Amino acid sequence: WKVMPLENSMRNPGHFLGCPGVLNIAMLIVVFLYAIIGLFGYLKYGDGVDASVTLNLPLEDVLAQVVKILIAAAILFSYGLQFFVPTDICWPMVEKHVSEGKKNILQNVFRLSTITATVAVAIAVPNLGPIISLVGAVCFSTLGLLCPAVIETATHWENGLGKFRWVLWKNVIIVFFSLLALITGAYTSILEIIHDWPSSLEPTPASWTSSRSINSDHHLLPAGPHHWSLHQHPGDHRGVLTVIIIFSLLALITGAYTSILDIIKEY
Repeated sequence: WKVMPLENSMRNPGHFLGCPGVLNIAMLIVVFLYAIIGLFGYLKYGDGVDASVTLNLPLEDVLAQVVKILIAAAILFSYGLQFFVPTDICWPMVEKHVSEGKKNILQNVFRLSTITATVAVAIAVPNLGPIISLVGAVCFSTLGLLCPAVIETATHWENGLGKFRWVLWKNVIIVFFSLLALITGAYTSILEIIHDWPSSLEPTPASWTSSRSINSDHHLLPAGPHHWSLHQHPGDHRGVLTVIIIFSLLALITGAYTSILDIIKEY
């Protein structure tokens, strides 16, 4: 979405790809910076590093607070621009129900509301780390590896796949690794989400009091005449959550699969 318009707007589009190429140089710099920050963040805080290394920065350090302010300012001024593509895709579905005179105002309101909704989700979720890992595992493996390989195969299917069909075999290997990354990444992220999920989703009556038994079997006992007990074992609701998340991933995969088939039929 961002690469194609950038390439088309260049004076010499041929300089965008290739070796070294504008894209390769830019991505090399970005990967180097991310790797350096990740390396030194882990060397400093070890296993205690948070999902965002800025959360580990000390509150009493002035320089650390300046870094946090600069990061917040960068997100404030760039997030709306990054979110332009999703809103631009979703807006036509709303635009047909809007009158011509109110279109500009409602379009700005729509963009603001969608951005606010994503920020509200980030605030509501107590730990975004596993969620980000799950989204990255699913979306990167699908959009970054699976879809390009399938689209390239469909594009070259009639014109030839090269000697010994090397394009096909190359894309088969890419698809295999993308599915492997999707399954393993989603599995580990789901386990982390379940581990961080509250041990019980049921409401606790006000008359209940928390107590601990001598054998460390944690549970809630009713203070009144009731004889119920709610054991807070970590696995109480993990099975249900696992099934829900797995079905969600299956729906995502089948949706992507049908979309890819539609693309192939168009070719």
